[in-house]
Amino acid sequence: MRKIMAPPSKAHTLRAMILSFLGEGQTKIIRPLMGDDQKVCLSAIKALGASVSEGIDEVVIAGVSGMPQLDGQRINMANSGVTLRFLTSAIALAKKSFCVVDGNEDMRKRPVAKLVDALGNLGVRVKYLGREGFPPIEVFGGGFRGGTVELDGNISSQYLSSLVIAGACSEHGISVRLTSELVSSPYVEVTIDMMEEFGVNVKQRGPKEFVVEGQQCYRKDAFEIEGDYSSASYFFGASALTRTPLYIGNLNINSKQADKKIVDILRKMGVLITEKSEGYEVENMHSRLNCVTVDMSDCPDIIPTVAVLAAFAEGTTAISGVGHLRYKECDRLAAIITELKRIGIEAESDGSILQIKGGIVKGADIRTYNDHRIAMSFAMAALREPEINIENKNVVAKSFPDFFDKMQHVFSKQAPARQA
Repeated sequence: MRKIMAPPSKAHTLRAMILSFLGEGQTKIIRPLMGDDQKVCLSAIKALGASVSEGIDEVVIAGVSGMPQLDGQRINMANSGVTLRFLTSAIALAKKSFCVVDGNEDMRKRPVAKLVDALGNLGVRVKYLGREGFPPIEVFGGGFRGGTVELDGNISSQYLSSLVIAGACSEHGISVRLTSELVSSPYVEVTIDMMEEFGVNVKQRGPKEFVVEGQQCYRKDAFEIEGDYSSASYFFGASALTRTPLYIGNLNINSKQADKKIVDILRKMGVLITEKSEGYEVENMHSRLNCVTVDMSDCPDIIPTVAVLAAFAEGTTAISGVGHLRYKECDRLAAIITELKRIGIEAESDGSILQIKGGIVKGADIRTYNDHRIAMSFAMAALREPEINIENKNVVAKSFPDFFDKMQHVFSKQAPARQA
């Protein structure tokens, strides 16, 4: 049985960096993921006053004790949505001055209005410098003292995480009341668990109210990053598609990561997956997968993975909870449908449910839309249909820089995805 170790968790690494940035003293982050997003985050927190030292398989961050340093600097967050959204609230904790938060052209299409409105209701001054509701924005210090605020949670869970993380460092603390169902709620669970690991208490009053006392301090000497189910999902899927028995290690089987759901989905598709102490054994004996009907509103990052698997399934797969895919690194819903059709697969959506009819996959050049998850998902299909070529493969650097090397190494008897 072949073996692969899951890379470090993207979500945990970014949260550890943000919490360490706002914290007191030094925090050693052990085995961090060092993709493009993490490099953007480290650059941003250094610009805001943190001290950062990078070593082999570790990063040491000396925090700002809840008081970022602003001097009118302009910080480019590239296309790291977590970094931009989390730091927008954190920047407002500064005592004075301002900071301009911007990103690349893709980031300027990603909404921040719900977060900006919530901050405004807490007394924070934020000014749009371009299109209303989108970056770039000018964030002023001196206004985030805390309070009670309502928040619409149907666009991104990152807004809630941003507010509660910063709220712990505010004078009065924060109470956030959701006015809608929260998408990707397991990511908020990860945020709260990590806040508590760093010494900050979060109280939840029912499913829609989160309370954090103010004047708390983040402190953690060392934090080790667990493996990433999002990145591992492509190896689960590739193993199933190629019928290559595979052990996937460095995964916490008790993890609260939303994308752990890939295990249950593949089991429903007919794949044998056995839990081990620190990972899983994957074995598929069937030439065709089963179609599934599944709600993926809590785990949008693995929808592209499941969508590509559905192309090789018998029957029609229905994925609900796909609406907020439109607000990711690209319009992922449109991208998935377009690229599935490009390889000969019927796919359609009414905006809330994505339906994919399994069939015969043909070769094509796959556009990636500058989106790492589109590239990695369709790379699985290329293992079954070698005439599928992935354009702009380097987009995977955002979360999994050596993805194609690992894929080729593990599935060396299958044709790896080729550059178009």
